[in-house]
Amino acid sequence: VVFLRKGSARARLYSLAVAAALRGHGIGGVLLDACENDARERGCTHLRLEVRSDNAAAQRLYQRRGYRKFASRPGFYEDGATALCYEKIL
Repeated sequence: VVFLRKGSARARLYSLAVAAALRGHGIGGVLLDACENDARERGCTHLRLEVRSDNAAAQRLYQRRGYRKFASRPGFYEDGATALCYEKIL
């Protein structure tokens, strides 16, 4: 799920999910490519997202794909977990 705001050059990746049984097969990367391409086609120059601080696999995926951490948000998730904020220039 990607959110786009009219007049904004930034898109926000709200949710990217892969079934547990299918993780590690490159599906997350394919979905991320699709999100980035769609955002570019719609005129966005940046893609932002939040990821749980305890989700090391997702953090590695985003970092390998050129995302840079720019902030953290303590208590962001319903269970009180911290979110790490990432951004990529498209």
